Amino acid sequence: MLQHSPHIESFKLNSMMVIQVEDVLDLLAHIPSLTHLTIEADSVFFDNKFFLDMTSTLPSPAHSGSDEDTNTRGLLPHLKSLDLTIWFLTCSEEPDRKAPNPRLIVNMVESRRNIRQLQHDASVVPDPTISERPATTAETLDELCHFGIAAPVEDGNLLNVQEQGWHESLSRLLRDQLRVHIDRGLSCTLNLGPF
Repeated sequence: MLQHSPHIESFKLNSMMVIQVEDVLDLLAHIPSLTHLTIEADSVFFDNKFFLDMTSTLPSPAHSGSDEDTNTRGLLPHLKSLDLTIWFLTCSEEPDRKAPNPRLIVNMVESRRNIRQLQHDASVVPDPTISERPATTAETLDELCHFGIAAPVEDGNLLNVQEQGWHESLSRLLRDQLRVHIDRGLSCTLNLGPF
């Protein structure tokens, strides 16, 4: 069905019911042209698999040409904007309920920020005899420009110890690890309640 769909650049999923992450990841695999993604769902949707599958992998030197296989880049190789809202709606007593690993969230964002190019830029010493070369589109192509994450705490809902620890850990990691990317132009929006 999606093979003959128009070039889709923006997708928004807003679901308060439990949906299977595998179904959404399969759908996203069929729309590699996507540049803007917004997902609002229960915390059970955002499992570790979601963030692992959304982590971009750098292509090998053999695949650095314009005919690069999108499979070497992972899901949504052209993603520029990602907004996630995580609701803690599922009953706390469910034994399988687990918030995603905050480190995997940060790794996913960093993987989409052209880390190799950033590291190369920092290590290159400018040669005064050569005029500066302009930045090329290829250097910033496929770079995540905006990341937003919300895990709001509703009035009257008290977080359990695990949820509070998750909020604090995610807030600290995002603040510490994404600072360099924010300094280099990443727009980052956080709504983690009081954390």
